[in-house]
Amino acid sequence: MVFERSRVRQVVATQPILLVGDGFQVEADRVVLGTNAYAPKLGFFRRELLPIHHGCVVTERLGAVFDSLPPTFTQPIGNGADYYWGRKLPDRRLLFGGGLRYSYDNGLSFPGAEHLYAALTRGMRGMFPRLGDTRIEYQWNGPLGMFADSQPRLGTTGDHANVYYALGYAGIGIAMAIRFGSLISGMLDGIPPPAWTRTPAAWLPGEPFRYMFVNAGLHLVDFGMLRV
Repeated sequence: MVFERSRVRQVVATQPILLVGDGFQVEADRVVLGTNAYAPKLGFFRRELLPIHHGCVVTERLGAVFDSLPPTFTQPIGNGADYYWGRKLPDRRLLFGGGLRYSYDNGLSFPGAEHLYAALTRGMRGMFPRLGDTRIEYQWNGPLGMFADSQPRLGTTGDHANVYYALGYAGIGIAMAIRFGSLISGMLDGIPPPAWTRTPAAWLPGEPFRYMFVNAGLHLVDFGMLRV
């Protein structure tokens, strides 16, 4: 049974586990934490997991130039690990994404979004000059879950090891989350996951050093001076 629009505000990892939401409480023997970038705000991996904001812009419907664009593409930003990516959409628009930024205190919104959208638009026009002054009609951003080494992890946590987690997909969650979902299902049946998924995650400093350290690192990645 699925209950939509039931926001959980707190997960108390007792035995049984207590889930506290907006006007409700639920007890459970085991809980699967599949919240990725939202996990730190629930009190999990606050020092290890980073909500990193990523943006997308979508053009207006394109004319003949649409046919000359590649169906999908990626292009590194500088010589670093950050990259632009995108694809053509069925309604003859182009989707263009990129950018990695961290908001203070594991923030789930990004106050610099307008600057990010402008940078993406410049990047798009630099990559495809034939788009000229094509208008941007849609733009949005959201947080990715990322550990310091960009590797996802799964396992159990809490004093009773009854909170199962699969987190830190770092932008490859569409493929990796399917695989991790299968591994979590096996864990619930007592099958241990591969060892590589359970390596300890590095701790990062508290604020304000965390904000300065993470965003400085992301800028160095953009400029090709740091690889992750």
